[in-house]
Amino acid sequence: MSSDRSPDIPPPLRDRLRDEAAEERAALEAVWQRLGAMDRLQDDTPDPQTEWNALRARRPDIDSETEAPAPSPNGRPPDAEPSSDRRPAPPDRRRRRRWIWTAAAALLALVLIGGWLWRRPVTVSAGAGQQ
Repeated sequence: MSSDRSPDIPPPLRDRLRDEAAEERAALEAVWQRLGAMDRLQDDTPDPQTEWNALRARRPDIDSETEAPAPSPNGRPPDAEPSSDRRPAPPDRRRRRRWIWTAAAALLALVLIGGWLWRRPVTVSAGAGQQ
């Protein structure tokens, strides 16, 4: 497959393919041809409005159904209670969480007290004639 027989390959790519080995050039041209075939297939996609009208013609009961509300971002129905599907945390989980908060508060208190003690001025008094 020569790059001269592929008129749909752009000139910069055709020039680049001339520098490649024959085997590599054939592989790249085959990829280019497949990509071009994919573009042609995408042009044959049906019109959504036409398809919807055809579906409504086959199933007239679609129009009589009530319209569903738009889904919420979290996947639950919009009218559902936010906590309706949540259970309380097990006791050991609550206990662990309480212990973590207690430990964090104690650590923070220690850091604050240590910082306060660190910043206190230290004075040493010496008696008269002593250093």
